[in-house]
Amino acid sequence: MICLAALGVGAAALAYSYFRHLHADLRHRKVLCSITAILGLVLLAFGLRVFKGDSSLHVYGFWGGCAALGAAAVFAVLPELRAFLGGVIGEMRKVVWPTKEETQSFTLVVLVAVAFVAVYVGILDFFFTKLVAGLKIYQ
Repeated sequence: MICLAALGVGAAALAYSYFRHLHADLRHRKVLCSITAILGLVLLAFGLRVFKGDSSLHVYGFWGGCAALGAAAVFAVLPELRAFLGGVIGEMRKVVWPTKEETQSFTLVVLVAVAFVAVYVGILDFFFTKLVAGLKIYQ
């Protein structure tokens, strides 16, 4: 049953990807349609083999549906993903990375601050523990 659900989800995702890219230019549309058709046929083949009762193919049907779902997800977000990654690369080129000396000094500042806060919280914990013990709330 799980394998049939995976096949159905994979086929639905492929159909969504196909319709999403109908407004792409002709060259990209042909490539996307070809890939979608091939993956759809693979899913259909897995589904037919599963219906014959070949239990070893249930696993293959499940993973085939998952692979189709993943491929459809990539196809569906490909233009947005490409634009996002291009923006990330552009922003990473603008980053001013610290030097080795700056990194070492910043690390030292963080370690000292953490040690100070740990001692401060430890002292507060000690005093509150003594206060609660002196009030004899918990016996």
